[in-house]
Order: sequence, then structure tokens, then C-alpha cells
Amino acid sequence: KDARKKVLGVWQKLLGLRADWEALNDGSRQLATSLVNNMLEMEQLSVKNCWIKLTAEGSFPDLHERLEARMWEKVYKSSHALEKAVNGLGGIVVSMRILLAEMDDLVCEGLKPRPQKPSDNEGEGPTPLFLVSSIAVLAEIMRELVDMYNKELELKAAMAQDMPNNFNRTALTAYLSVWTIQIHLDEDRIKQIDKQIEAESVLAPPP
Repeated sequence: KDARKKVLGVWQKLLGLRADWEALNDGSRQLATSLVNNMLEMEQLSVKNCWIKLTAEGSFPDLHERLEARMWEKVYKSSHALEKAVNGLGGIVVSMRILLAEMDDLVCEGLKPRPQKPSDNEGEGPTPLFLVSSIAVLAEIMRELVDMYNKELELKAAMAQDMPNNFNRTALTAYLSVWTIQIHLDEDRIKQIDKQIEAESVLAPPP
């Protein structure tokens, strides 16, 4: 039952990548929060009337420009760090898709006719690899899961690109909420998938 072991091995690797995603997502959320805070500070500094009195006295003629330059430097650093984190999430999704390719190979392998062994029950054919689901069904379930992460990645990449150019407080706050919620990861469906494959791995016929 090498195919069954390979399928369960792919699933275990996918579980590991999901754990990597959650760890990196926690860090990316902190970076996104830092970037949003920097953008909100920039919004406050853009009100030049705040600096009229000090600059008019001549003691700090370039105060506003210096502050703005310093803040833009912070924004750039935060944006660059967030971009690296999102690229890391992208790398995880790429690894997930590589696992899907392995599942596709197993599906194709399973479609090939197999010689019947003497141990097979006469008239019943080979023993199934899993209790209920076929390899093709398990592959589609895993694909559904990976598609959720891919959509979440696309959303995060779009938000990360817009954040350093957006001074709208409401929009930036909404971005942080959406980043935390991970709207494309359907928790109920993911739990169903986890239970289904866990059941298949426990209840599968012995080799």
C-alpha cells in the first residue's frame, strides 16, 4: 500500500506548511500593524499648520521636511519588511502547490491497471486504499484547501501593496481587521477536511 502511505505523507507535509503559514502570518500581522501606525502618523504630520509657529520663528526652518523624511523612511522600512513576509507566505503556497502536483501524480498512477495479486479476494479485486474516499477525491479536497490559502495570499499581497500609499484611516483599519480574520480561510470547512482525512488515515484498511 505504498500509494496510501504517499497520500498520507503528502497530507502530513501539508499540515506542516499550514503551521508555517500561521506562524509567519502572526509576524506579518505585526508588521502590517506597524506600517499602518506609520501611515497614520504621516497623516498627522501632513497638517502643516501644526508647524507654522515653530518654523515662523526661524529656529526650525525645515522642521516639517525633516520630520516627513524621517517618517517616510520608517514607512519604507515597514513596507519592505511586510513585503518580505508576504513573499514568505507566497513561498508556502508554492510548496503547497508542489504537494498537489504529487497528488496528481498519485491519481494518475492509480488509474493504471494493476495486476491482481493471489491475496486479492476472488471476484472482488484489490483491497481499497482508503475506507471511503479515492485518491482522486482526497486530491480534490486538498486542492480546495490550498485554493483557500492562495486566495488569502492574493488578498494580503494587494493590501500590502496599497498600505504605503493609503492615508485613509478607515481603510487602513479595515485592512488590519481583514488581515487578522483571514477571510478566505473557511474555518468550518477546514475542520471538516481535517476530520475527513484524519478518519481516512485511521480507518483505512491495513496493508
